Amino acid sequence: MKKAICVIIIILLIALLAAAFWAVYKLSNGFTSDISGFFLLADNKLITEDINGASIFDAPIKAITLFRKQDLDVRIVRNEETDNFKFYADGEERTFGDKTNYTEGFDIRVDKKVITVKQTDMENILEKTYGADNVEIIGVNNTREYFVLVVSDKSSGKSLRVGFAVECRGKVLPQSITLNFERVTF
Repeated sequence: MKKAICVIIIILLIALLAAAFWAVYKLSNGFTSDISGFFLLADNKLITEDINGASIFDAPIKAITLFRKQDLDVRIVRNEETDNFKFYADGEERTFGDKTNYTEGFDIRVDKKVITVKQTDMENILEKTYGADNVEIIGVNNTREYFVLVVSDKSSGKSLRVGFAVECRGKVLPQSITLNFERVTF
């Protein structure tokens, strides 16, 4: 009987060590970085480093801070790696790169440790950001990730960046039109 109890204890200890090893592996990005103590949990996936291609709308994103009190800063900024398209805000030509911070164009709710970004579209974001009644977009690509959700823990100085795409609700104006004069008849 004593031998069976010792075997069970040894098996439990090995399982506990394996679980600890797995936790350190996941939290250190496969042993490629230090454990930061700041993570995001979105769509049941642990986010420990900057990512792209996320689906963030109307889904709770939980911020997790280990070992210290959490003090979050949430912003949405322009993705510097995407192209700088043109658009008209109430008839005035603008470029997407005119601004860096687009947080005011989104409806973001932060409740304790949970962040929720309401579904929206590119026209609505630009209308809110520029205070315009009408926006016409030229040459935007619906699959590009023009925005990045930046969640920072001020107490640790750590930030995570989550890139995401936003669709256009209306027609996108072409960047240019080319006419073949040999085929045009008047």
